[in-house]
Amino acid sequence: MGDAAGVRRSGWLRFLGLLPAALGVWSGIACAQSLTVSPLRADLKAAEPVAVVSLRNEDPRQPTLIQVRPSAWAVVDGEDRHEPTRDLVVSPTVFRLAPGEEQVVRVSLRGSPDARSERLYRLFFQQVPDEASERRAGNVRFLITVGIPVVVAPSANASPAPRITWRIERGAAGEYRLRARNEGTAHLKISGVTLPAPAGDVRIVAAATYLLPGTERAWAFKPAAPLAAGPVNLTVVADDGTASGVQASLAD
Repeated sequence: MGDAAGVRRSGWLRFLGLLPAALGVWSGIACAQSLTVSPLRADLKAAEPVAVVSLRNEDPRQPTLIQVRPSAWAVVDGEDRHEPTRDLVVSPTVFRLAPGEEQVVRVSLRGSPDARSERLYRLFFQQVPDEASERRAGNVRFLITVGIPVVVAPSANASPAPRITWRIERGAAGEYRLRARNEGTAHLKISGVTLPAPAGDVRIVAAATYLLPGTERAWAFKPAAPLAAGPVNLTVVADDGTASGVQASLAD
C-alpha cells in the first residue's frame, strides 16, 4: 500500500537512490542494476522477532561491497525523513558479494514494540566504492542505494488498521490541496488518487506513497472546473491495484 528515485553526490561519489515504489513490487524482488534484493519489505512481530532479507550480486564480472544502514522513518511537513537509529539490530552490516554470490541479512528490534501502533523504519543497502576494483575495471560505476520498509507490529493490538481522513482545501487561482491524515494504528500504502470529472479524471497522486500512523501528507492539484460545495468523491488505488471510493470534505 509506495516510493521515488534520485541521484545524490557526496564528493566524488555518486549514489543512485531507488525507493521501493520504483522497484519490482509484483515479483517481490528489487533489481537495481546488478543488485537484487528480496523481499521488498521486512516484518517484525513478537512471534517472529527476526526478519531475513537476501541480496544477490547479479554482475557476472565485478564484486561489490555493501553497507547496511537502518534508519528511523518519519514524515515531517509531508516529506519523508530518515535518520540513523539504534532501534534495529542488523547482521551483517558490511559485506562483500562476489559475482553471483548471495548474502542473507538478519534484522531484529532492539527493545519492545509499541503496544497499540505499528512502528516503521527503513533499511538501506548501499554499494560502497571499492577503489581497487574500479581501477582494475578502468571505469567509474554508478553506486546503488536500495531502501526497503521495516514494519514492526504492535505487541498488544492484534488487528492494527489505518484510519484515513481526506479533506480538500481551496487555494488561489483555482488550485486545491488534498490532505490525507492517518489517525489509525497501521500504515496504508497507496499507488494513486484520482478525482473523477466529466472533462477527464484528475490524477492527484501519481506515485506510490506510504501513509504512516499519526502523519499527514498533502498534494496540490488543479481541476478543469471549480469544485462544487459538499463532499468530493475520490478514487484511491491500493498498491495491489484494487480501487475504492472515498469522500473528502471540502473546506470553505
